[in-house]
Amino acid sequence: MHVNVKLKLQTEEELEDSLQDLVYKFEKQQENPLYFKDLPRDIIDENISRITGFWCEPLKVEAIAKLHQGFDRDDLESVTKHLETRDDSMACPLSRDIKKENNLD
Repeated sequence: MHVNVKLKLQTEEELEDSLQDLVYKFEKQQENPLYFKDLPRDIIDENISRITGFWCEPLKVEAIAKLHQGFDRDDLESVTKHLETRDDSMACPLSRDIKKENNLD
């Protein structure tokens, strides 16, 4: 998948809010959680300039079908045979696409 985004750097306040949320998410289940707000202010001030926070606004998303690229021939044949026996409207077209992509016809 390819995603083109517009980046916007976070302000220091936005970065601290993001870090607070992030640390909370990973610390809340710990036996003795250490939350961002509990860190000594001098440690935060000393290190915050080394962190770049940013927002991403997706502009374009492109999905790319790999269709079992890199699988060996026996595996590809097994997958396509299995797909062709399924009671699923997408299975047979997918099998055909895999065969076409991998020159199995």
